[in-house]
Amino acid sequence: MRSGPIDIHAHVLPENCLAIPTATGELQLREVNGELHLGNLSLSIRTVTMYDMDMILRDMDTYGLAVRAMSPPPFTFALDASADRAAAFVSSVNDGLVAMCEQAPDRLRGLGSLPLADLDAAMAELRRLADIDWVRGVTVPPLVGGVSFEADPLGPILREAHRLGMCMIVHPMQLPGPGLGHHYLINLLGNPTESAAAIGGVILSGLADELDGLRLAFLHGAGCAPGVLGRWDHGWGARPDVSADCARRPSEVFRDRIWADNLTHSAEHLRFLASVTGAERLVLGSDYPFDMAAKDPVGAAEAAGLDVEQLTRNALTFLGY
Repeated sequence: MRSGPIDIHAHVLPENCLAIPTATGELQLREVNGELHLGNLSLSIRTVTMYDMDMILRDMDTYGLAVRAMSPPPFTFALDASADRAAAFVSSVNDGLVAMCEQAPDRLRGLGSLPLADLDAAMAELRRLADIDWVRGVTVPPLVGGVSFEADPLGPILREAHRLGMCMIVHPMQLPGPGLGHHYLINLLGNPTESAAAIGGVILSGLADELDGLRLAFLHGAGCAPGVLGRWDHGWGARPDVSADCARRPSEVFRDRIWADNLTHSAEHLRFLASVTGAERLVLGSDYPFDMAAKDPVGAAEAAGLDVEQLTRNALTFLGY
């Protein structure tokens, strides 16, 4: 694998996987006037940026990235599809991801997806991926069925990933919510709060401390969680229902257990994030190829005064090297 900066948050989708199964049929990814659409929603990118190897590698070269750990985008989780159709689709996505890695073995690694509609199928796919060297971990949503890591199916999957030594990245899904139906707040505010809810669940349930050594990264700079750690600490000290399953202050657990990428869109906020995560659990993340990406994650880290070599060492540890 090439030495140098590593991006752990970048999205691809194999060209043969543009029809995503849903509860009522398929949601087709299609290009309209040069832009990729998910149904009728424009994603503001060209379709080929999701799978064209030359474009992916050229983008990496432009921004000084040696390696990318690529994952399917969150709209491919297929959570509402039937269990058998979701399993077949996810397996096809993962096989395509592996094939892309094999085309550039010194530059690309994979973080696969799981068919979360069925826990047994998800466990089987997780174990299959663990035997593929190109795949270093998996991507999961922060919530399934309205609950996060303290409940099925994510809790058992978290424990199995820990047993297998696989890393996990947690990517929000832009879930509808009160007040989020305008000005793209479903992403700008919804995504960070989804991530914070999952971080709160994994910390306050005690899972984060139980699974010592689990490599669990929350994207987009860990969402809102870093900014509310003081509030969580106060609640932990003031209310027995908050501290019932968590033996330490949430901010201490966050620093010792939670990983985050540097995708904050603000040097000031990135410096704050680094102060609460500690130097060993922060990694580069671009969100390629979407419009909310940081095109130059290395430059963003340097602008905040972070040590890119340290972030690279962190990424190697996160990916299990």
